[in-house]
This record gives sequence, C-alpha cells and structure tokens, in this order.
Amino acid sequence: MTGARRPGPQCDRCGRIHITRDGNAACAKHRTKRDEDGNLVPCSNNPVLGCDTCHRHGAAAPQVRAAAQRRQDLEAVEQRARTLVDARGPMTLAEVYERLIHLAGLVTTWQDFMVERVDALKALRYEASGPGTEQLRSEVALMERAMDRTLRVLESIARLDLDTRKAKIDQAQADIVVSLIWRIVDGLFAEMVATGLDRELYEADWARAVGKVVPREIQRILQEHQQ
Repeated sequence: MTGARRPGPQCDRCGRIHITRDGNAACAKHRTKRDEDGNLVPCSNNPVLGCDTCHRHGAAAPQVRAAAQRRQDLEAVEQRARTLVDARGPMTLAEVYERLIHLAGLVTTWQDFMVERVDALKALRYEASGPGTEQLRSEVALMERAMDRTLRVLESIARLDLDTRKAKIDQAQADIVVSLIWRIVDGLFAEMVATGLDRELYEADWARAVGKVVPREIQRILQEHQQ
C-alpha cells in the first residue's frame, strides 16, 4: 500500500526533489544506475504508506513494515486527539484540576495492579537456554516503572496544592451563583412593583420570605448533588 504525499524539499545527496510521475512525493532512495553525467538519479517509485522508501528500497522488510505501521497508528491517534480537542474546546481551570486528580488515581491503580502481578510471581528472574541468560521478569520492570511514574505524578500534583486551588474556584463559582440568584429575586420584585404592587406594603414580607427560601433551596440542591 502506498501513501500519496506532497513532494518534499531538495534531496541533500542528489540536489533534486524526489517526485513520482503523478506529482507526489517519491521514494527517498536513488536508482542504482547514475545518469550520463554520473549524478545520482532519484527513485520515482511511490513510497509505502508510513515509510519514506518503496518496496524495492527496503520498505518490504518486516522490521521496516512494522515501524511504518507504528508510525501510522501514532498518526491516527494524534489525528483523533486533535479532532477530540477541537470538538471539545478549551478546558476550564477547574476541569484541568479534576483531570489531574483523576490521573493520580489512574497511575496509582496501575501501580497497585503491577504490585499484585509481581506478588503473584513464583520467581522474579528466569533463565533462557544458554549461559548468562538470566533476566529480570518484565512484570518487575513494569512495576518499577509504574512506581517511578506514580511518584513523579503525585509529587507534581502535591506541589500544585490542588485541593486549595480547587476550593477557591468552587467558592468563587458558588459566590457567582448566589449573587445571580439574589439579582433574579430583586429583579422579580422590581417587575412586580412596576406592575402595581405596593412596595411599602410587601417589601418587608418579600425580604423575609426570600431570606428564608433561597438559602433553604440552595442547601437542598447541594445535598442532592452530593448524593
């Protein structure tokens, strides 16, 4: 399978642009036979998808095909990530803190999982055939890596003091909501007065009712959210 791409810059070796007959980027290698002036001649074959070379110049080798597949998979993941970011839009600071806390939980869970795997092993090392082949099991290496990563993530999050920062954000958001509620209530009363309600007669009763109902309903909403 070949991948059509735009031609790149001039080749450092031959000084030419490697281009196919269709005008796409060609294989990065050169033909075996030089031109009549003794100059290198660019290969005009299509490169294999994920590679810079064609089948004739090494892209058919298993290790090259495997590397090309890894590059394709990585490009697909990066493209998917860009699509999700564009669709989601920017994150708020509170969401960033939430994600960091969630990340801490993930790395800790992975570490616990690897510790369980290592604890279940009957031996931490194994031997293949032949002398000098004793090796540490991959589970142990993964556990050590998980522990190191967990430590670095938790240290970074601890330095951010997320609990304090998040509490300040939550408090600021709560203050905005409460302020909005009071503005709505005051606006409703003003509209009622504008339609003929006697302000002097009802203002005191209105204030008492609002002072009782608003805190009560806010408390109910908070309790429902915590359940």
